[in-house]
Amino acid sequence: MKTKIESFRDVWKFPLRLDENSAIYAWSDNGVMALTFAVERPIIIKAIIACINGQNVEITGKWERSGTNFYCDGNLAFMVRGWGHLVGGGALRLPMKEAARIQDEFCDFIWRQLTTPQDEKYHEELIRCPKCGHVQRAMVQHTLPFYTYIHTCEACLYTILESEWEVV
Repeated sequence: MKTKIESFRDVWKFPLRLDENSAIYAWSDNGVMALTFAVERPIIIKAIIACINGQNVEITGKWERSGTNFYCDGNLAFMVRGWGHLVGGGALRLPMKEAARIQDEFCDFIWRQLTTPQDEKYHEELIRCPKCGHVQRAMVQHTLPFYTYIHTCEACLYTILESEWEVV
């Protein structure tokens, strides 16, 4: 079942979700195992998943990475999973080198999500309100699987959605 895989996003679909039957596994939206947690605190696990999913959550602590293992303050927090799906005969059957590249890309993404300050997970655009024409700065949140474009006009209080977003 080998298919053309260009990015980790072709393997692990977002958002990630916590396993319904076990508090230590996280799965991608398309059913590929994503993470196994070594911590036993549900609030921390949920915060890590939310942060990886691009939600406005900042997790304190010193993060380190060794291969597919992620550590917080020197303690193993979780491991990235999915290798069997990448190389397995009943799954994608990717060559080892390509599978390693895809998994490393996923790990790099997770690393950035956990270590990038929240205020850097946004960018600003100059937009025009479709209702009153007022030009103003608006924040675009870097969420998954797509950025979030929503802003309330500071002049007329109209809610501007992505379909109406006009950059000037």
